[in-house]
Amino acid sequence: MARLEESRSGIEQRTSSSDEGNVERIFQHFFSQRNLFSSIPHHVWSPPTDVYQTQDAYVIKVEIPGIKEEDVSMELNHNVLTIQGCRRDNCPDSKISYAQMEIHYGYFEKVVTLPHAIDPDRRSAKYSDGFLRISIGKARPESKRRNIPIES
Repeated sequence: MARLEESRSGIEQRTSSSDEGNVERIFQHFFSQRNLFSSIPHHVWSPPTDVYQTQDAYVIKVEIPGIKEEDVSMELNHNVLTIQGCRRDNCPDSKISYAQMEIHYGYFEKVVTLPHAIDPDRRSAKYSDGFLRISIGKARPESKRRNIPIES
């Protein structure tokens, strides 16, 4: 049976039998593909996020303290909001040994699918006190009342 092990250079494959060569090659090919879906590195963390709605908008609140505004990007595609960025570890001493490490550093990504139709022209974002607050307007229902002209 093949066994996959994670190492610093990626996932390595250990083989215990030659009968499984085809399956092993498939796994090796799949896991050797780096960054199949985006330009962000593999070890991506996801920040805590709240999503709620008001009468007029959806509000997405993302907890990302210690991140510079210019290190965050957002993209709205239909009703899917993607937030990406990077928190840098600015520790001045590169020769340190952590006793405890709970703060995430490096690239992050959060994908939020909004539940209903939105108005992409009514959007805003504000970053304050470690929270990114994004507001996206709900689509306004069109009036169903229409006048019908009489032709002679």
